[in-house]
Amino acid sequence: GRLGVFARMLSSWLYGASQEGPAEPTIGEGHRGIRVLIDEQSLLVDVDALAEASGLFLQVQSTSAHECPLEDFPGGIESFRQIVDLLSGPSASRQSSTPLQVNEENVLNLFEAAWLLECPRVFDEVMDSPYMRSLSSRRAAELLEHLLPFTTVSVDSQPLQQEETACPETEAQAEEFMRIFLLETMMWQRTERAALELAAQLDTGDFVLGPRLATGSLRVCC
Repeated sequence: GRLGVFARMLSSWLYGASQEGPAEPTIGEGHRGIRVLIDEQSLLVDVDALAEASGLFLQVQSTSAHECPLEDFPGGIESFRQIVDLLSGPSASRQSSTPLQVNEENVLNLFEAAWLLECPRVFDEVMDSPYMRSLSSRRAAELLEHLLPFTTVSVDSQPLQQEETACPETEAQAEEFMRIFLLETMMWQRTERAALELAAQLDTGDFVLGPRLATGSLRVCC
């Protein structure tokens, strides 16, 4: 009734308008929006902006899809939103953007998200974070164990992928192929760099080549 309306108006005047949640990212002029589905939630994103930094969205960009399911995305919708804000927000340039907030709870999710999205920029943000510079030797060894298996996926499977991929037929397809190849190569380089930096933080007692440390690329493990 009128009393309820008055109460809501008074609450708004005293405490400000209620917040229904974070606003969805802005779609750039002339860009295409696509709805990403994660764990029964969704977020409308600028696929053209994300395609500049992500191999996954570069491939999605070439389709006519209106939705992109990313079920079981590492860290869920909030982790994905943080990455989207980094890559496509109004301050998405490297110099002016807000860095990812990397901590003990989300570091593994962000590593996995970087590989899922094929996004070197996210990998760089994690490695350059204050958290990574303050690791103990034991924690550096644990992250190294988690990281090295990714190098097997990126390197050992590459020749097979090249054999199964048809030659690009048009100039646009050739450009897309080269952009994807560049992002994949950058991901390998970032992983190699991360492995070497983590190994450099290990104390002698933690530098043990166990089963997980031996599952990566021979080039990195050696």
